Amino acid sequence: FRSGPLAIAGGMSDGAALWAAVCGGYDLGMFGTRFIATPASGAPQAWRDDMLNATMDDVTTVTAPNGVAASILRSGQGSAGHTVSSVHREMSVDELVDALADDWAAARARTAIALSATE
Repeated sequence: FRSGPLAIAGGMSDGAALWAAVCGGYDLGMFGTRFIATPASGAPQAWRDDMLNATMDDVTTVTAPNGVAASILRSGQGSAGHTVSSVHREMSVDELVDALADDWAAARARTAIALSATE
């Protein structure tokens, strides 16, 4: 039995992934890579450009100074998770949040349809 919120981070690429986490019992999910690619992140343009062109094969794991494994772009521009494959264009934070919300709503609707089909 848990006492407090359960969060998930890593591998969250869209609203459908967040909905799946909620269906799996998580209370909240954290996105990272998708938000690094926004101008508001403050990441240098070269880093954001590399993310736009990267695939999962362009991500490698290194040991960070604190001893924890960290995912970075092979180009050396900066960190990025394997969800970098879901970064297709540079968006503002507002655009990204709207896209995630649309994905979320569509995933919920698909779940409702699937559940009603089993009744």
